[in-house]
Amino acid sequence: SNRFGRQRLAWVVLTGSFITCLLLTISVPLGINAFLQNASQSLDIAVQANQGTVGIEEPNGPRRAVLVGEPPQTIGPQTAIRTDTTASALMIVNSAELEEPLVTVQVASNSTLQLDQAAAPRFGISDQPYRMIIDLQTGRVRLDVPPFDSRPLELKVRTPQDSQIDIVDPGRYMLEVSNDATQVTVQGEGRASVSAQGETLVL
Repeated sequence: SNRFGRQRLAWVVLTGSFITCLLLTISVPLGINAFLQNASQSLDIAVQANQGTVGIEEPNGPRRAVLVGEPPQTIGPQTAIRTDTTASALMIVNSAELEEPLVTVQVASNSTLQLDQAAAPRFGISDQPYRMIIDLQTGRVRLDVPPFDSRPLELKVRTPQDSQIDIVDPGRYMLEVSNDATQVTVQGEGRASVSAQGETLVL
């Protein structure tokens, strides 16, 4: 009986080792592939002043100022850009995969926006898109999205009226936010989807 008990134990150990090996053979490549697909990094964002003094507010830092003629300053996600009556700004979004800017944002006077997200896949093998979310709190911006072929762009603009503007195609987009309304103008070959109060309109 001891011999049969040892044999059963040996079979249990062998079977367990085989199952563990199979699980590792399957799960390790899947885990590596998921990491390569989903790992992200921040896009390169720079802000320069076109006129006046532009305020930059980061979540964990003091307020900075960008003056006309100064080099562009780098910002990251959750950063707010503020302009007063005498100031305007240019936000340039770059990706390491592209020679030209991915998006440029002209910020008019008396405007406030926050960059909630600006991410790119960390690895070129990934088929994930570029992702940007801009919270336009007040004022007016112009977004220029040039055509490119490297990967899709998911660009969303949110406003205080619980509206969301999804930029679908390359083009030029004018957005203006007041206390009670959001206005969206699409120029050229652009196309945008505007969602508000449970309804969606394609421009």
